[in-house]
Amino acid sequence: RELGRGAFARAYLARDPHAGGRRVVLKLSPAPSGEARTLGPMAHPHVVGVHWARPAGGLHAICMPFVGSATL
Repeated sequence: RELGRGAFARAYLARDPHAGGRRVVLKLSPAPSGEARTLGPMAHPHVVGVHWARPAGGLHAICMPFVGSATL
């Protein structure tokens, strides 16, 4: 299901079949961004990490852990 959308990407709740079906966020955008390069090396409790990033079917995909959802 769609979790959210912004000016450059949409985020979807998905399951990673290569990791036992764990729930992840798959962020898809039509253009590449530096987000994965910036967030990838970071380890901080207030920053969501990146599992992987790669081109996927004409889009650019970033896979992140799903840590829950909330609205303000």
